[in-house]
Amino acid sequence: MTDAFAGGGVVKLSTDQLRNFASGNLQDFLDGVTDNSGFKSIKNFATGLPGNATPGVGSDGTYDQLLTGNAKGGMKEAIDLQQAFLTLAQTIQKGVGDLKTKAEDMQERLKDIGMVVTNVDDDANVTASEFTNDIS
Repeated sequence: MTDAFAGGGVVKLSTDQLRNFASGNLQDFLDGVTDNSGFKSIKNFATGLPGNATPGVGSDGTYDQLLTGNAKGGMKEAIDLQQAFLTLAQTIQKGVGDLKTKAEDMQERLKDIGMVVTNVDDDANVTASEFTNDIS
């Protein structure tokens, strides 16, 4: 497949392609971010709040803390590692959340663009007699 942008090529997108990308491909991406088990685990580690029925295990039964056996804090290195991983998980969660927000914004813009292009196309369809009346 050649790159249509290379050498000044012309790329034409139909309104159907815009809508299909926004409601299909992009929606699949957004659903994947929301439903992804790896991201759910990162979210658990990022929140990892104490006070769960089983320390270190989230309400959904997955782990939310590294080295959960160090609940009493007897090993300083384990606490440092837990804190570092908590910070990492929070950073990843924020980054993925920001990416998801940008994708949602793009999805809305693509839908809006598709609607505008459709409206312009509909408005541009005039008969010869309408055109003659418009210019006279």
